[in-house]
Amino acid sequence: MRRRVVPRAKYTKPPGPLPALEQIQRTQFRFRDNQWRQLTELLPSNLAALGVPADATVTLPSKVKSIAD
Repeated sequence: MRRRVVPRAKYTKPPGPLPALEQIQRTQFRFRDNQWRQLTELLPSNLAALGVPADATVTLPSKVKSIAD
């Protein structure tokens, strides 16, 4: 069995700074119906039965302090 050689010179420098939060574009992410069903099958039955209210919307803050926001 031949061992793979990883080029180490490429990984000697740390990555540069992350872009400012204002430069990161927000996107609307939505699961397709079949993906949502597959996802709910992974949940315990008591959580899968909860569902999502029809009037539920996600509101994003206009200004965020961290990526967690």
